[in-house]
Amino acid sequence: MNLVSPTHQDISFIERVILPYLREIGAEVLLEPEFKYVGCIRFKNGKTHYFRNPKLSINPAGSGDIAQDKGYTKFFLTQYGFPTPQSLVFFRPDWQEKVHCKRGVEDAIEWAKQCGFPCFVKPNNDSEGDGVFRVCSPDGILRAVQEIFKTNKVAIIEQAFTGTDVRVTVFQGKVEFACIRTPLAVIGDGVHTITELFTQKKSALANQKREIYVEISDPRITEKLEQLNLAPSYIPKINERVELLANANLSTGGDTVNITDTLHPFFKQVAVDIATKMNLILAGIDMIIDGDIAHKTDRFTILEINATPGMKHFASLGTTERDIVRTIYRKAIDVLEKSTENTIS
Repeated sequence: MNLVSPTHQDISFIERVILPYLREIGAEVLLEPEFKYVGCIRFKNGKTHYFRNPKLSINPAGSGDIAQDKGYTKFFLTQYGFPTPQSLVFFRPDWQEKVHCKRGVEDAIEWAKQCGFPCFVKPNNDSEGDGVFRVCSPDGILRAVQEIFKTNKVAIIEQAFTGTDVRVTVFQGKVEFACIRTPLAVIGDGVHTITELFTQKKSALANQKREIYVEISDPRITEKLEQLNLAPSYIPKINERVELLANANLSTGGDTVNITDTLHPFFKQVAVDIATKMNLILAGIDMIIDGDIAHKTDRFTILEINATPGMKHFASLGTTERDIVRTIYRKAIDVLEKSTENTIS
């Protein structure tokens, strides 16, 4: 059995947002009692659905599977005319035989040199920012790919694109909310080291019920600090901001701001069009916008699609955001009750 322990935030989110509505509509809920991370919903119409963690998977299986694979997602996005960063996938030696493709670490280094630095190295199938490196040299590519290959069979390298990191969440062809995401960072006080500030930040996030599983020894943080020519023992000046990770995922300690009313309608429509083309009922569309997000520009790129977008961090911003997320879950549960799929994952 592969047990995954939930965070306290996962548990409270399930209990505060998901379970009340299920009980309201008369559905029976069987929740695993120890971790409260998985459960079974039996609707009044007799249909049964299973869930694991607060994320909903209400999309067609094929569409959801494609969205989970960054390489295949980029293929379809490109075919449909959406801008994406230049990218290519590379394979661990034991997987090269299975896919009949010999692109490995050395090829990754050569391709990155041609593509140009900086670039991002990511696991092809992971989500929530796991294993994402921003690298600026061939040695950085080597370290990042080797680290990813410890736990993943496929790595993808992407050309870096500068701008604002935006997540647009779409449900049933409508933008429900949009937010800016910024990477994990510490703010100097002129007294404490980066390591000490990181410890303080992690403790503060835990007090907000935002537990993150990142340590100061994480190779991604090491890579980032090396690029900044800083050591963990460095004492940042007062109000000096030091980014510790390259990716802006909230699950790795990033911060978020609600920009639903600010984001230009053009980008909202792009997100809706992508979700529609990919046949996704629910999707988080990640894009980088180079310029003012309130104005239309063609200087943007689509990073990836998340078919099970997390919403608990957005919900923690305030009452308005919590109500938006609660409404999405209620509508999603209504879809599940009528669907022919039999799982939520």
